[in-house]
Amino acid sequence: VSTQSTWGKPNWIVPLIISLAIFILIVLVGSLFAIWKATAQYRQVRKMLNERNIAIETAEAIATMELERVAFLESIKHPTRIQSAFIDIIQILREYRSYLPTSVLQQAKEKEDTKKKKKKKKKKKKKK
Repeated sequence: VSTQSTWGKPNWIVPLIISLAIFILIVLVGSLFAIWKATAQYRQVRKMLNERNIAIETAEAIATMELERVAFLESIKHPTRIQSAFIDIIQILREYRSYLPTSVLQQAKEKEDTKKKKKKKKKKKKKK
């Protein structure tokens, strides 16, 4: 019985190479899965922070009736529950905005401008 293949290499080399390739593939897939699971909590925290920032920005825009600042919400294909709620609020406000007196809208704008000025002053003090 010959231990040589027709290519001049031992018969056991090909199965060994295939076995090693399968083993490496299994290890890589397992490692990728482990990394995916290990970073799941990190991805969830990032998603929550992103949703939190969107909620804060949207709430500020609603408070000052600057609804054009949050027009991007309507382009979200699959909004979360809070994003859907904000979209509904914005649509209602757009509908009723024309019935609000301009003095109310101006008052909200002035309040927001005052808050922004105070924030800028605080940032300048922190830099010093």
